[in-house]
Amino acid sequence: MLSDAWYLKVGESIVNSLNLYTKVEGGFASVKDVTTMQLEDHQHSFFLAETCKYLYLLFDDSFLVDRNYIFTTEGHPLPVLRDWHDRLPESYIPTNWSFAQSEKQARRASAMSLQVCPANDNQQVESACHITDARADHRCFTDEECGVDSTTCRRRSCSMAGYCGLWLLV
Repeated sequence: MLSDAWYLKVGESIVNSLNLYTKVEGGFASVKDVTTMQLEDHQHSFFLAETCKYLYLLFDDSFLVDRNYIFTTEGHPLPVLRDWHDRLPESYIPTNWSFAQSEKQARRASAMSLQVCPANDNQQVESACHITDARADHRCFTDEECGVDSTTCRRRSCSMAGYCGLWLLV
């Protein structure tokens, strides 16, 4: 995100507002009423664990370079391993590849789109509609480079920032 001036400007505005309105001795207070900017006498744990961490990442994401991470709800970075994109773990279904193995078939295809049913020995399959994104880092230039979400079976699209995802149109 460091290359996107709009996000940097918004991040700077957020940091300035936090310092102006919520900084108190010993930390940052919660705003009880945004119309009056009345403060509460406590700092939520998520403020440091999530809000500050994500603001920091706007200005220095160097540890993410050439790596693929997801963040938990609590803001913890977890590496996304390439093996997770290629197939389900062996403990689920040892032969359920999400990439077509034949030259005649599309390079990225789901079991559902190929109309095949993987043999699963009565083990639960996460999704038959999943199609991975064209790039392991989920970057994209067009919607065609984005796959199908394994949970919702909805087609993912390319954001203005160049990442595949399920985006709500507001």
